[in-house]
Amino acid sequence: MEQENRKNRIELSPALITDLFVYVMLAGLPLWFDKGGYTNLTTSKFIFFAVTTGIWAMLTAVSAIRREEKIRMTSDKWIVILFVIFAGLSALFSPFQEHVWMGSGRYNGYVTLLMYALLFLGVSSYGTMKSSYPVVFICSLAVCSVVAVLQLLGQNPFHLYPGDWNYYDKGIYYSSEFLGNVGNVDLFGALLCAGIPMAAAQALLGKKKSSVLLMIPTGLCLFVGLVMDVAALKLGLLGAFVVLFILCFRHRQSLQKGKTVLVIAILIISVVSISTLTFREGSVSFRWRQDEAAETAAESEPGDWDMIKNGDWEKAGSSRLGIWKKLLETVPEYPWLGSGPGTVADRADMVFERYVPETGNTLKARVDNAHNEYLEFLVCEGLIGLCLYLLLIMITIRRCRKEKDLRKIILIPALTGYWIQSFFGLGLILVLPVVYIFWALCASERKKENENVDSPVSNGERSRYAARRLSKST
Repeated sequence: MEQENRKNRIELSPALITDLFVYVMLAGLPLWFDKGGYTNLTTSKFIFFAVTTGIWAMLTAVSAIRREEKIRMTSDKWIVILFVIFAGLSALFSPFQEHVWMGSGRYNGYVTLLMYALLFLGVSSYGTMKSSYPVVFICSLAVCSVVAVLQLLGQNPFHLYPGDWNYYDKGIYYSSEFLGNVGNVDLFGALLCAGIPMAAAQALLGKKKSSVLLMIPTGLCLFVGLVMDVAALKLGLLGAFVVLFILCFRHRQSLQKGKTVLVIAILIISVVSISTLTFREGSVSFRWRQDEAAETAAESEPGDWDMIKNGDWEKAGSSRLGIWKKLLETVPEYPWLGSGPGTVADRADMVFERYVPETGNTLKARVDNAHNEYLEFLVCEGLIGLCLYLLLIMITIRRCRKEKDLRKIILIPALTGYWIQSFFGLGLILVLPVVYIFWALCASERKKENENVDSPVSNGERSRYAARRLSKST
């Protein structure tokens, strides 16, 4: 009886554990917050990521050892390991030891890099891209978008803003702009750059007719993304949809006319709605944005092009050009290994101040991020770190060109959109775990036809595992 129960008992495989982990991260990370709201958002998401990843890594390691499933090393995995080694050397020799391990308040130090590497190695080894992943992810982002719409109406769902503040107190009581459960609109935009083209690709190329239903949450996310008016988001989406158009042309035999028309119609409706809807505190009005812009043009601050033409080019792009200039000047100090992970604040040593006449206070913002992920790698991990990161991107692009699995092909525009916006992005713990999960799934070589990933243990695996247990017991 005991032998029969043991025979029927289901063993957790590394594939199943990784599958559950991916679901938890895609659904949970964008939505996660605690009672501190935006004030404590980075810390709460870091704890969520660290605890979830730690549990997944331990369970996966135990299961892989018991089942004797070894990691098959590939070129991209070796690059990740080399990056971790050189980043470790950068941390060891860094003159900023107080920040290099955890980062200067943003949890972007070496410890977090190790978790990213562990995530990439594990998911690429035991994970398999499933058509349900984009569904879970875009629905999670849609919930964030609903929260954002309520905030645009002057509400404070989940008390994300402290006290009685709301979205329209931006620039008066607090710096930056925050919407949804992700926080900073630049970070929210980074996730949308991955989620929107991925869901649109699945709606177009998915075999099931029901896949077109994905365009309902996707249209909402696109609408909110365009309302946020983040330039990096728009540029990322533009590049992602260009790639998506190319993929649709290459796989036009998979397109269904009815679905294609409906997807395009929803995208157009989302874009047109931006021109007709204007959010105000407590209300939403239907009017052309151009008319409103003309009314307030005299009161508005000069745009980026105006700043550049007037010689204030360093203030353009929310002062990004000035930050880039300052950081580039520091690169020759530590050219090869950089100054260590999470040390941008130490290198830049910049604080922006702005007097607010409404309150009589001065808002201060310390520069602790390069606002360009590639530049941050150059500053923190040096030329070696940046080259390894770019090499990993090149290998992924090369693999994607030969990819024939439609479930993985939809990852191509998603990653493209993210990589484009990351030239202006922040690259923080609130976003990167999801990006590296999709990146790792794109690098995975496990095939669904060789193992039933929807079942805890496939028949072939169960037979081989039982045979090994039998041989050991005898």
